[in-house]
Amino acid sequence: MNWQAKRSRMMWCGVLPRLWAAALMGTVAGTAAAAQVSIQASFAPSALEPTRNAFTNDTPNGGLCTRLGLCSPDEKSVQLPFYVSYGAFSPSADLSNQAFFRVPSAWRKVQLVHAATGRTAETEWRVSFFGSTYRLPRSVHDITGHPNVSQGHHNLWQGYAWNYAPPGCGSMNYAEVSAFILRYGWRFPESSPTCTKRTNFAFEAGMLLTDVSIGYVMRSPNPLAMESGEYTGQLHLRLGQGGDFDFGNNARPSDSELIINFTLTVSHEFQVTFTEANPKVSLAPVGGWSQWTVHGKAPPRLQQELPFLLTSSNEFSVKMRCEHDVSGRCGIANVATRDVVPIDVDVTMPGMRAMHSGGFAQNTPLVSERSGQVAPRFTPNSYLQNRHSRLRFAASGPAVAEMLKAPQSRWQGDVTVVFDSEP
Repeated sequence: MNWQAKRSRMMWCGVLPRLWAAALMGTVAGTAAAAQVSIQASFAPSALEPTRNAFTNDTPNGGLCTRLGLCSPDEKSVQLPFYVSYGAFSPSADLSNQAFFRVPSAWRKVQLVHAATGRTAETEWRVSFFGSTYRLPRSVHDITGHPNVSQGHHNLWQGYAWNYAPPGCGSMNYAEVSAFILRYGWRFPESSPTCTKRTNFAFEAGMLLTDVSIGYVMRSPNPLAMESGEYTGQLHLRLGQGGDFDFGNNARPSDSELIINFTLTVSHEFQVTFTEANPKVSLAPVGGWSQWTVHGKAPPRLQQELPFLLTSSNEFSVKMRCEHDVSGRCGIANVATRDVVPIDVDVTMPGMRAMHSGGFAQNTPLVSERSGQVAPRFTPNSYLQNRHSRLRFAASGPAVAEMLKAPQSRWQGDVTVVFDSEP
């Protein structure tokens, strides 16, 4: 006697991803009121680094990170398309007559939206240093009394030359200097967004900051929890007095706003591989039929496992489409009488976790698509490549008893298991 459950199709719906991370590329704003730059990052799984669950910042460096050794491994820098002009300077204690700097050194949250589905993710970003070229009027040559270039810059500013950071900031030990020009960089700790450079002399002509650049660091979202595709977002930062970038009352930025455009691209891998294109499952007792055929002892359970290989770096659901639906489960039918009994189907995927419970994907029951129940959804602990997994099909209890009432009968049905990476 032979009862056979037939499994005709195995479908996997994987969004072959392009994912996201952000890179910062300088883009001009021209004469508009807002300057703009772009940050681009990406994620693609790697078999060489299966535990790497982070975006790669693809933004080309601009500004001070192009100088060897000035930036830490997690920093990038970008040239900003605006300049800052200063009015008259006075040696008074009033900060409005000094070179005052405030930058967004605290973490800022940026919401990212998937272009196709509208799903959201969040990245964090902050400024770690500020640099520019400061240009002095030639009249300053007459008031500093400098015998050489470096001494002239030292004499002009309290606390030595501009490349020495004022209290609250950190020096980058970098300067390119001539008589009226000095290129520099100052670090801004997360807890200290402001610092002020004071002059020792009054001069009416002010000065100009050009070649403005910032260093930045990012905390990217978990790409394994994001679907493939492109995520975009913007961070709007005000320039000027009281703004996110504040250069003091004595300064006039050329733009009133800086817009940072983020584009994060996720490119997942997702593949389910069976040994056969249309695998078949034959239900049988564990250990064979001898207990029934020889001793007449009814088996408590008929089952068969169906192995497959799973490659995945993103979350997905697993659900069933049944030829015969029986109370939220699939069924198999007596070919002769069309009587139907339910079967149980579960899945085991090492390295995957159920998103609802957080537990391992081990013997997780599957439900029919027509049941109205939410299909179980899983997420990987890391990038999985050709991970040995299995589906298990079983009939037990009353279903087996019903089948044994019809000796020599044949039972079959189609079950389609869908691996779906869409939400």
